[in-house]
Amino acid sequence: LVSWREPVIRVSGLPFACTMADVQNFFENTEIAKNGIYITRDMADKALGDGFVAFVTMDNAYKAMDMHNHKHIQHRYIELFPSTYDEAKRRIMSDARSNARQFVGEDEEEENKKNINNNNNNTKRNDRSRSRQRSRSRSRSQDHRQREIKRHHSPVVPSPVRSHVSSKSGNQRSLNSSRHRSRSRSVTRRSSSKNVEHLVKIRGMPYTIVEDDIRKFFPETCQPSRIEILQDRRMKRPNGNAYLYYNTLDEVNEALKYDRKYMGSRYVEIYFDSPRYSSLSNRRKKPDSISRRSSCSPP
Repeated sequence: LVSWREPVIRVSGLPFACTMADVQNFFENTEIAKNGIYITRDMADKALGDGFVAFVTMDNAYKAMDMHNHKHIQHRYIELFPSTYDEAKRRIMSDARSNARQFVGEDEEEENKKNINNNNNNTKRNDRSRSRQRSRSRSRSQDHRQREIKRHHSPVVPSPVRSHVSSKSGNQRSLNSSRHRSRSRSVTRRSSSKNVEHLVKIRGMPYTIVEDDIRKFFPETCQPSRIEILQDRRMKRPNGNAYLYYNTLDEVNEALKYDRKYMGSRYVEIYFDSPRYSSLSNRRKKPDSISRRSSCSPP
């Protein structure tokens, strides 16, 4: 109280349902400054029990300390402490920062923990890679020594015979490997050509969209086989985009007819983006023209 020079009081013990009107009624017969009441609140707009009150003059502040300290608001008694404008300003700024972090969904402690875990994982990986390199170098040196010992103690074989035999075996291996590769490639191509899913992208949907809403938007003639709704990582909600998978091009044609139509209050855009035709520059064209082009192209 001796060093108290600014008419600001810190209030502690406020109820969770406390409002500015309750604070004004508590400090009755004392003149409060304009916009002089601040109550700390969380994201659910509940009071956290602390606040600041600025009065017009120091006389009003002394009077409030003498008359209203340790009195009750609703069912809780209130404690009053001398404060300053600087302390109130710092508290308001810190509350604004913490509320902004909670709104975004990120905390500094979680970020620090993630960074520490990532650093630890990186050091462990580096240690493992170094130990593997050391073991490989040791095994290579041992193999080299064993080869040197065998070469010194093994009988001499004429070089032309060895080269002739090795060339024959190498040619047979290369022929067998080329045949095996051609067969395996043809099998994979045949199997992949049978099971082709056509990808259709849709964007501009409402953020509260679910899979049933998308299925209600399209008729039964072009219902997708499966749907992937893309999520926004920061806001933890759908970002308005989705992937639709169809089995036939006729269903894709029907789905493209609903391009730029309204889904709720927003109109959506639909793109044909099948992985089979991903090399084409214009993906907005209908799949009939694309299928004709692809049928004319060499196998």
